[in-house]
Amino acid sequence: MIPEFLTEFKTKLEKYKLETIKIVATPLKKEESLEISDSKFLGKPYLPKDMEYPKDKENKPVVLWAQINLADIPALDGYPN
Repeated sequence: MIPEFLTEFKTKLEKYKLETIKIVATPLKKEESLEISDSKFLGKPYLPKDMEYPKDKENKPVVLWAQINLADIPALDGYPN
C-alpha cells in the first residue's frame, strides 16, 4: 500500500514493488526453548562448524540481532528455501 502523499507517484513506484513477509515476534514462555537453527532475535547464531564467530572492528564478538530460518517462512522468489 502506497501512502497517500505518494499517490501521484504510484505508477512509477509500482515497478519497485517487492514481495515481503511480516515477522511477528512472540516471547518464549519460561518452559520453552529454541533450537540453534530456529528463527530468533538475539541469542546464539547457527553457523557452520568451521566458521569463526563474526567480530567487529575492535575484534569483539558481534551481537546477533536476528536470524531467520527460511524454512519457517512462505517461499519467496529469488530466496533459498
